[in-house]
Amino acid sequence: MLRHHRCGLGELVKDGDMDMILKVAGALLIIWLAFSVIGFLVKGLLWLAVIGVVLFLGTAAYAAIKGGANRHIRS
Repeated sequence: MLRHHRCGLGELVKDGDMDMILKVAGALLIIWLAFSVIGFLVKGLLWLAVIGVVLFLGTAAYAAIKGGANRHIRS
């Protein structure tokens, strides 16, 4: 016995079709969730990369200034 459901457009949808629609909607929901998490992580890692570059450049500049004053050429 086939049961039918009414869609928003008033069409008749068989149970097998409804199962497929729910599977596709579930898959899209999982994909959306994965992209949301990945986007959040990339955004956070981008800020960490910017902070890392700034700290590296600051350390390199400090070392160049301090290291240049302490170097003496010995012959």
